[in-house]
Amino acid sequence: MKIIISHDVDHLYTSDHYFKDLIVEKFLVRSLIDFLKRKISLHTLLHRTGILFTNRMNNLDALMKFDRAHCIPSTFFFGMSNGIGMSYSKKQAVPFIRD
Repeated sequence: MKIIISHDVDHLYTSDHYFKDLIVEKFLVRSLIDFLKRKISLHTLLHRTGILFTNRMNNLDALMKFDRAHCIPSTFFFGMSNGIGMSYSKKQAVPFIRD
């Protein structure tokens, strides 16, 4: 049996979404609702909101490192036509594509 691992890259940076769409705002509201419903801990809520201040909405480096360490061939799909929720430019995607 052959297994194909693929990853869709929807978000690169938090700054791609400020004042352009509601991705960041919806992320915050969903996290707060999850906390109020006791689905996540305060620690998780703080971690999620802290991510927004690092300007990273991706884990591509860690994911590529994991895949390589475990000899997992994987494919990444970058959206080159901005649409709902996809706001990064082709120029921003290039460093990840080259890696």
